[in-house]
Amino acid sequence: MSLGSLRVASVAVGAVALIGFLVGLADPAYYSPETPMDYLAAGLNSAGPFVAAAALFIWWRSTPIRRGVFLILVAAAAGIVWGLGNLIEDILDYEWGFVLFGVGGITTVLASALAGVVALTVRDPFRWSGLFLLGVAAGPAADSALVWAVVWLVFALYLGQFTQIVASNES
Repeated sequence: MSLGSLRVASVAVGAVALIGFLVGLADPAYYSPETPMDYLAAGLNSAGPFVAAAALFIWWRSTPIRRGVFLILVAAAAGIVWGLGNLIEDILDYEWGFVLFGVGGITTVLASALAGVVALTVRDPFRWSGLFLLGVAAGPAADSALVWAVVWLVFALYLGQFTQIVASNES
């Protein structure tokens, strides 16, 4: 996998989060969906962690510091649990999905934050991405889809700049 794939995945997560934020402005009842807007909000709230889990896995496969930051795999797996819990609770209407939602969400936040700290300490030019991982943890911790969207989209923009800088230094 490449940094280009990571950039595309980051834009995808940011777009899902941003659309989810905008849909949320309509104040849908995503926790008990009845209208199409409710189901859209619940679907986006479930899709966000799934797409983020894929992006975190791509981050792990694409970056040169992956060996030192195995916690990112924990965050990615927890993202799947988080999204699945949201899907079960909100769309399928089984209250026990809340347990998966809570455990997955908290684990994603903690593992992303710890992975960010570890990444910042690794001797590698890509260690700056540890700041991004801290931001990934901040969005759900603040319960803000907007913060999460901004973090992912800024990461995608900076990743494009970083890739250009590396390419120009190699030539």
